[in-house]
Amino acid sequence: MTALHKSTIDTDAPVRPLSPWFYECQTVRRDCRRLERQFRHSYSDAARQAWTAALRKKYALYETKKTQYWRTRLRNEGHSPHLLWRSLDSVLRCGKESGLPSGPVAHSADDFQQFFEAKVTSVRPSTAGYAQTAGATTSRQAIGSWQPSGGQ
Repeated sequence: MTALHKSTIDTDAPVRPLSPWFYECQTVRRDCRRLERQFRHSYSDAARQAWTAALRKKYALYETKKTQYWRTRLRNEGHSPHLLWRSLDSVLRCGKESGLPSGPVAHSADDFQQFFEAKVTSVRPSTAGYAQTAGATTSRQAIGSWQPSGGQ
């Protein structure tokens, strides 16, 4: 790849990490995958125990790194409401990057009901020639006519 291609890719489609703290866990992830491959190859109890121990270690490390990252970030940005809200927006996905419509939603419950009724109306003619199947029957006994069972 030429330098021009690389610079174009870096500017037009930069690699954005999902979580900055996640990349520090790369060696633990590799070790976990290695142990999983060993287990899948041998199916031994020792390999399974080593793999599950590595999984537990990995998840504990993720939780620790995530907690440290956010505590540090919130502590550093806590002095500025603007920066603090920007951080919270990135977590809650409420801002422009959330993918949700920013304005009022154009659909309503009435729109959905009209769509659904139109769909049912359009499907009925294509199924009109088929016999209706018998549905489940329900018992219509009154509570007063129930008898206690003998198996207490």
